[in-house]
Amino acid sequence: MMEMLKFDYWKVPENITPEKFKKPSAKRLSKKASKNKQKSVNQKAKDNYKYAK
Repeated sequence: MMEMLKFDYWKVPENITPEKFKKPSAKRLSKKASKNKQKSVNQKAKDNYKYAK
């Protein structure tokens, strides 16, 4: 019979804080939205075509 092994799991030190991400500014979000180009009618039709994929 095999003995059960006890695992020593890593414990987080108390002085570590979770990483905090910057909130995106409205200016950056508006620039990103303006860069998204509208697809042409032909490109939309190509993307929706059943056998093209």
